[in-house]
Amino acid sequence: MKLNNASLSARTAEISTGLDIESVARAGAPSAAELLARARAFRPTLNAGADAAEAQGSLTPEAADFLRYEGFVGMWAPKELGGLDLSPLEILPIIEALTYADSSVGWVLSTASLAAGAAGVFLGEDAVDRMFRGDAPPFMAGQGVPNGKAEAVPGGGYRLNGSWNYGSGIKHANFVCVGAGVYEGGRQRMREGAPENRFFFLPRDAVTLGDNWDVLGLRGTGSVDHSVSDLFVSEGYTFPAIAPQPLRKSYAALGFGVLAPVGHGAFALGIGQRMLDEIARFAESRKGRPGAIGDSESFLEEYAGARARFRAARALIVEVWEEAQDVLARGSRLSAEQDSFLRLSMIQATNVVADICTFGYRIAGGTSLRKSVIQRLFRDIHAGTQHIICSAPMLRACGRDLLVTHFAS
Repeated sequence: MKLNNASLSARTAEISTGLDIESVARAGAPSAAELLARARAFRPTLNAGADAAEAQGSLTPEAADFLRYEGFVGMWAPKELGGLDLSPLEILPIIEALTYADSSVGWVLSTASLAAGAAGVFLGEDAVDRMFRGDAPPFMAGQGVPNGKAEAVPGGGYRLNGSWNYGSGIKHANFVCVGAGVYEGGRQRMREGAPENRFFFLPRDAVTLGDNWDVLGLRGTGSVDHSVSDLFVSEGYTFPAIAPQPLRKSYAALGFGVLAPVGHGAFALGIGQRMLDEIARFAESRKGRPGAIGDSESFLEEYAGARARFRAARALIVEVWEEAQDVLARGSRLSAEQDSFLRLSMIQATNVVADICTFGYRIAGGTSLRKSVIQRLFRDIHAGTQHIICSAPMLRACGRDLLVTHFAS
């Protein structure tokens, strides 16, 4: 069964009609350990296709199908909808393993899986019935920055207009998640004392894609701009950005703000481990030559420090999520300090890995100037550092929150 393209091509198409996703049978839901084993076994294929993905500006068909039909895009989705509802610490090594092979694959998966989980938890019954109807959970793309404008329609629903950047994986997606401010009678609507913003889930065929992914790194993600014009969206295909009410059980009920650091942290760790391995291979390949890098005292000092900082960064992520999962398992809420450290640990890992990749790029000399894994890793992590989630303002916000909680205790 296919998406009803005829009903979606009109700019005013109603999202509540004519939808279905292609049904592909899966042989049972894998466990976290099985999914991690699949990820590791498929790494040679992903690694071999990384250059092709960069050249074409999107994941290879083999990579996209692997994520879609082997259980990966459903990692956060509720079990009652065919998802796996894995925990953050189960998902972390899976995204890490795939990123090790191809950074773009790990980046797209972190977005697609979390968006599918949020859709499964917060969207209405009609929406999830249509979006999760097949045996494979829907492949999601997009981001939630409220760049759009959604005019509330009398009787229910919204008329959506807007354009957005960075639709990671959108060329492979069934559905696209976008953010928009809600307006009523020409004025922005308020919710709990603040301007109301919402997430909207749209069929990919109702979205106009750009062709502008000419970037330094993460070229294989195909994160092109996208837009909609005068598109009607039913109420069930949207939920508020702040304090939405979960309708089904899954870790995704914690929301984008809490869980996004899992994928971004795993992405950084996957690149970091691969770069450390590539640095070691490079040093080994120069063994026996005059002035071999492995005999350089300054290199040995920097390499040892890089290994230590990487392990410390990974240990911090694991530590804060172990604590968070224990709190959640007891039915308690995360403290402001715990929430801050979830974000801070991801930012720290990203910055540490960026430094490691700069070290690798520098010591590889002319090898870094030509197409190589070292060059790609350097470009990809520095593309990742530009995401707002690990920006300097976010780091400052963590510092401010931790200072407040310190003096409040």
